[in-house]
Amino acid sequence: MWERLLETFLTRLIRKRALRVTLPSGRVVMAGDGPAIDVEITDHTLPRRILMAPDLRVGEGYVDGTLTIAGDDLRGFLALTIEKMIDKCNKVFKF
Repeated sequence: MWERLLETFLTRLIRKRALRVTLPSGRVVMAGDGPAIDVEITDHTLPRRILMAPDLRVGEGYVDGTLTIAGDDLRGFLALTIEKMIDKCNKVFKF
């Protein structure tokens, strides 16, 4: 259930760039277009925790090793997520 909810969350959030997430079950979720940043989640509780508090739990997962970014491309992953936050702020404040 949580993996499906995370898939819906990601496919609605990521549009301009691409993110490919391998879930603990082995399912692969592709969100967005273009060259993808590959992420793997190995802890079956992490999808639920990410949905509850994404800004906190993604970082925790990265630090404890249950969320890995291929090639350790943390800069690319952060650029993707920060871009989404900026887009959201621009829509809210009509910049």
